[in-house]
Amino acid sequence: AFTQPPDRDILPDYYEIIQLPISLSVIKDSITKGLYTSLYHCYTDMLIMCLNAKTYNEPHTAIYDMSIAIIDAITKHMTHTKISDKSIRTVVSLQLKLLDYAPEDRKVQCNEDLFIDFWNMFSQVLSKCNKTGRPLTSAFLLLPDEDDLPIYYEEIANPLSLCGIRSRIIACRYSRMTDLITDITLMCDNAMQFNKKSSVISKDAGSLKDFTEMLARGYLKEEEEDLVLEVKHVKIGDKRKANSISKEKMAGKEKAVSKEKVLTKEKVVSKEKVVSKEKVVSKEKVVSKEKV
Repeated sequence: AFTQPPDRDILPDYYEIIQLPISLSVIKDSITKGLYTSLYHCYTDMLIMCLNAKTYNEPHTAIYDMSIAIIDAITKHMTHTKISDKSIRTVVSLQLKLLDYAPEDRKVQCNEDLFIDFWNMFSQVLSKCNKTGRPLTSAFLLLPDEDDLPIYYEEIANPLSLCGIRSRIIACRYSRMTDLITDITLMCDNAMQFNKKSSVISKDAGSLKDFTEMLARGYLKEEEEDLVLEVKHVKIGDKRKANSISKEKMAGKEKAVSKEKVLTKEKVVSKEKVVSKEKVVSKEKVVSKEKV
């Protein structure tokens, strides 16, 4: 199931749901060509491959369970592998926890297609490395300890971390891709505001923000297209409603005119009756006078 990418002709919807398809053949090719600059980068691709399988397949199916087993194997292998930078090993370990997700983690139901887009976006941002394979997100996984760095909370009005953003995704707090991108961008802006421009954290935040904006273009284009369709649908509905109201007004006006005509006719008839009655009375008076 993981050897080759799914056949587009057999599973066309896979490439609509999964934004970053990866298979073992792709990973092997990257290793052969020397495209991985660090062991971390290879771990990340294997993890994304498993997360793709978990996203596309139903829980408790063979492929879904197999992807969980591979994630466990990667985690154990990392624990026993000597990575030169201990901090990177810690970062990778935490990223594995943040990226590992099961549907039962969600306590609230939301639009499934939107959720998949949010999770794909988050996974790609979380796994972003620089050209040397160093994780860009190490400083953004968790918020600073308030006891160790109280000044951060005095200066930053809306503190955000990737862990907090993950929680919001799972809690279905986002209704649009724009909202998720706004939070990731704010997280980066916070880092650039608090840290010196020349610092590694500030530069990583700038790179991560640029990467997020690049990813966002594709997602937001789809969202704008959906919004245009929705607006058109509303306009058509409003037009139909306006036409209906117009017809009702015309019908009401016609009824009023018809009623006025009836009343006018009744008045004329009534007037004719009065005149006729007056003529009869007048005739009777003349007859009476003649008799006298």
